[in-house]
Amino acid sequence: MARFGFVSGSYSSQSVNADCQVCRNWYPESIESQQGKSGFALYPTPGLTVFSRLPDSPLRGLFTINGRTFAVAGSTFFEIFTDGTFANRGAVANDGLMASITGGPLHILIASGGIGYALTLADNSFIQPLNMVSPRIVAYSDGYYLALKDNSDVFQFSTLLDATTWSLADVEQVNFFADNVLSMHVDHREICLFGAKQSIVYANTGDPNTPFLPINGAFAEQGSGAVFGNTKLDNTSFWIGANEHGGGIGWKAQGYTPIRVTNHAIEYAWQGYPTISDAISYAYQDQGHAFWVVYFPSANSGRGATWVFDVATSMWHERDHLENGVHYAHRSNCHTYAFGKHLVGDWDSGNIYQMAIPVSDGAGGWLFADDFGMPIQRLRRAPHVSKEQEWQQHISLQVDIETGVGSNIPIVSQTIPTTIILAAPNASLWALTINDNGTLQTTAGAIGVAQTLFMTDSSHTASWQVVISNTGVLSTNSVAFNAAYPIFTEMVSITGTINYRLSVTLGGLLQSDNQGLVTREPTISLRWSDDGGHTWSNQYDLSAGAMGNFRKRAIWRRLGRSRDRVYEIQTSDPIPWRVVDAYLNADPDYKPVERLVKQVSKGA
Repeated sequence: MARFGFVSGSYSSQSVNADCQVCRNWYPESIESQQGKSGFALYPTPGLTVFSRLPDSPLRGLFTINGRTFAVAGSTFFEIFTDGTFANRGAVANDGLMASITGGPLHILIASGGIGYALTLADNSFIQPLNMVSPRIVAYSDGYYLALKDNSDVFQFSTLLDATTWSLADVEQVNFFADNVLSMHVDHREICLFGAKQSIVYANTGDPNTPFLPINGAFAEQGSGAVFGNTKLDNTSFWIGANEHGGGIGWKAQGYTPIRVTNHAIEYAWQGYPTISDAISYAYQDQGHAFWVVYFPSANSGRGATWVFDVATSMWHERDHLENGVHYAHRSNCHTYAFGKHLVGDWDSGNIYQMAIPVSDGAGGWLFADDFGMPIQRLRRAPHVSKEQEWQQHISLQVDIETGVGSNIPIVSQTIPTTIILAAPNASLWALTINDNGTLQTTAGAIGVAQTLFMTDSSHTASWQVVISNTGVLSTNSVAFNAAYPIFTEMVSITGTINYRLSVTLGGLLQSDNQGLVTREPTISLRWSDDGGHTWSNQYDLSAGAMGNFRKRAIWRRLGRSRDRVYEIQTSDPIPWRVVDAYLNADPDYKPVERLVKQVSKGA
């Protein structure tokens, strides 16, 4: 068997015939020991559980300072407490866009709907400061609160350490490029100001009259394509760029020089959206991975799209939310790290979710393996398998997935309901079924062959036949004892989801006993394309093993032949799916691809 580069990030080119890789709700992690079974593995992206339900929506901003956490949801400013409860701190304007929140030792400053608001931390008083410009973005640096005036080239700074006191004279006009300043954030105590085509960085001079001036050499011929698309991550700035030549490239700052972090496949996807100007991004770090999360609300006919860059591997993956069979963007648009938890806000409701990679619950189960009860569909579409378009016989494919990690919470399944056909004395046929509540039901006009149903009672000393009258009434008749008759008959409810046992009491009465939900082992699904990724085969499911069955293998055999094949796996059960690699046995003479870590080292 041979490796074929199965573990990697998303990269779907303009032509899927060239490359059509997808990594959705998994992220690649390098095995840093360099002595593992594989150079990289796929690990599951976070699930979500509701931490707080705010009575206004949607979430438009989150912020934490000095152990206190705040949120803007709809038209309300809330404080969130450690147990998920909250307090209303005041009303804010709502223009449907994200709010900007910052803070200092004494105050919280909010820009929402083009209006500024200040909360005094000591007494929770909430005001609209006088003489403040109509702000779009707010920030904090060196004791000054900063406000970027909406639709202008001006930013304003407050009185030192006071978000409630502003002067119309304390403004700086950015005249180093012709466009308005669209976005702003503070990084390394420096103010990064983004126009539509260029950007400039200001720093504190120490002069109380003119505290902020541009830094020599800190000018870039790359502006911002999205007001809320920039963030701080990995000790630098990340943003969605634009200039006079075009837009839709992801950048990070190396010093004051923009460095491209997207690739042609990502840029092709982004530039195919109706707009990227409404993009929203945030950053978070978990288990040594620094993630840049970029949410595009207008993508996919309004269902949105979420792309994530991992600084640790420089690879991109996708995240989404599955609801009623429809794929939406991941249900987050803002983030804060508070109370030792990653909290994210929902772009579609007033929910704040706790987000975390699945961890053991101490009882053999797993937490955060779904999205607040909704399944997370994880998908990996692998590179093309082709030997210069020659025919290849695919003998077997093994996905080296960690098996036996099923949850102690049963995975509810659905199977074929039980129907027993009984004949009445007048030869009419009746269907005997059982409802979800355990009630036996008879229906006239059954089609099929009549059955005889014999059982012994619970003492195993008397036998009975289940019979039906001409009007569909069930009863039992005593028959000669036969030890071979069962003491119960297995039945599945009419929805196919609940197991029952039908039995006869000592007195000959029928009774049904609930045996619990219909369950199954976790499954992994495989399908493939033999035309370069345009059309796909049926789906073939395999068990990933019950909990503790660590020797279970996920291997498919007799997979036919192809000149060019793309394999795809998919999972959705709520367990921590981890993929180490995949191995293909194909003729003639299929050679393994070098481990990705080896290829990366050659490029370096």
